[in-house]
Amino acid sequence: MIASLIFVNTQWLWPVGISALIIWVVFIWKEWFRFGKPKFFVNVIIAFVAISALAAIILKPLTANPKTSYHLALLTTGYKSAQLDSLKQIHKRLKIINYSDDQLIIKDEDTPDSLYVLGHGIKPYDLWQLDAIKVKYLGGQALKGISDLKYETNSTVGTQAIINGRYLNATPGSKLVLEDPSGEALDSISLLTKTTQEFQLEVPLKVQGKYLLNLIEKDSLGNSIRKKPLPIIVAEQNQLNILILNNFPTFETKYLKNYLAEKGHQVLIRSQLTTNRFKYEYFNMDDRPFAAITKKALAPFDLLIIDAISLQNLSKSKRNTLENSVRADGLGIFIQPNDSYFQSHRNLFSFKFVPDDNKTSTLEACPKIDIESYPFSFNSEFGLETILKDKSKPLSAYKRMGAGKVGTTLFKNTYELLLNGHTEVYQHIWSEIAENLSESENPIAEWHSDTPFTFNDEPFNFKLRTTIPHPMVSANGDYNIPMRQDLNIASLWKGVTYPRDIGWEKQYIQQDTTAVFEYYVTTSTHWQTLVANNTITTNTRHFNTQYQSEQSITKPMKPINSIWFYLIFIISMGYLWLEPKL
Repeated sequence: MIASLIFVNTQWLWPVGISALIIWVVFIWKEWFRFGKPKFFVNVIIAFVAISALAAIILKPLTANPKTSYHLALLTTGYKSAQLDSLKQIHKRLKIINYSDDQLIIKDEDTPDSLYVLGHGIKPYDLWQLDAIKVKYLGGQALKGISDLKYETNSTVGTQAIINGRYLNATPGSKLVLEDPSGEALDSISLLTKTTQEFQLEVPLKVQGKYLLNLIEKDSLGNSIRKKPLPIIVAEQNQLNILILNNFPTFETKYLKNYLAEKGHQVLIRSQLTTNRFKYEYFNMDDRPFAAITKKALAPFDLLIIDAISLQNLSKSKRNTLENSVRADGLGIFIQPNDSYFQSHRNLFSFKFVPDDNKTSTLEACPKIDIESYPFSFNSEFGLETILKDKSKPLSAYKRMGAGKVGTTLFKNTYELLLNGHTEVYQHIWSEIAENLSESENPIAEWHSDTPFTFNDEPFNFKLRTTIPHPMVSANGDYNIPMRQDLNIASLWKGVTYPRDIGWEKQYIQQDTTAVFEYYVTTSTHWQTLVANNTITTNTRHFNTQYQSEQSITKPMKPINSIWFYLIFIISMGYLWLEPKL
């Protein structure tokens, strides 16, 4: 009973309770000579009431705040009038308010018995306002337009920008056109009369710079209906020194070396022919001897690509040399797997895997193309970072080791993508692997955001990985952004800002102004369907979670007026004082 009570001064509960019990016991001892008489029991009960009233004055118990019972309908963008009419018939005194993301939803102290959210829903950053209310999310009108879009906002020269999306309820004869800033069409796709249509657009990235592409919806007559900005930053590709060690020549290495050489990387390949006999190949570099794995021999290279068999055959001293080169010199290592690699735990750089029945995978960036893969999945573990993934799991990943990284993949025989005409997918896979694992110079800062779009006057969440202690991040030099350090990773920081202006924005670390993060800020009116779809998903998930159950809804509470406890205490003590005198 006592455990279920709520008090303002909860921290005093035990001291006050024990003191009250002691006082009551002393009073019982004082009245014990009357034990067995009616007055004894009356006095003991009245003393208990008086002491309880005194304790209540100190603890200040709370009671549910009385309120007028009512139901509330919250109207958001895209609500259905028919749903609102139905609610009015069910609840005759239904209150109706229009949602605005710049004000409180419930302004007074009285909370409704139930709240109905009609339409596409409320902004994710406003969901906290309804945590103490029983909410029913009813949804709204069907969406029309681009509801989902995924692409890399940062890429390198010589790669393909692959833009994947989903269009809902297209108009017959309409199409999507991807244009450059000058208005020249780069790629296009016709929209069919389907409820849902997946689409993919591609454009080669040839020149370094910041670009604002435009994704334009056109009707059957070629007239522009809507224009949506697609920001992308193209950096110059790093020219890497790459070493490839194979236990025997493979088709995978044959096609991989050609791709790396075409991109201008310096490549040295050593393939074992027989015992102590090797074949050497050199691309974009002078011939140089490579007899054994030593710290000096590995020093010029940014990335080592080694097959699982060669890694397993290394002696303990050579494995230690590799580890030292990774940790101290920042060497990146990519392990080309085989069937036995996924079941072996003896390797220095072993990852953890779990069996998987899938023998093909699809990239999140290229969802329509099946890629042969090993029937395993990465086991989620601390420090595992994704390079490439599909919708549900990593397909290529790495771990950080000191200044360097070690990674591997689930893909098998990726050269078959070239043979099947999927050159862009093949190049996308290996460019991402090479760029993520090799770093000729360790960057001072790595910036990351989970969304390609940033909207003005809305929260923009980002992450910063840096070795600078207590980094001070400034936005355009106008104001500082508070940063929160990750509990488990000391070099990882998280921040949130609210950009005001539309256009290119940048933020940097004050301790080193060369560590710059640039992004494009647009308005949500350009991506109404995309924003609405994300809002619907967030609202549906939020209002269906366990903490929104009726049992967890907290009711407003207020302290009981202490005057009643004073009156009870005075009347009880007055009786106990007068009773011996009567």
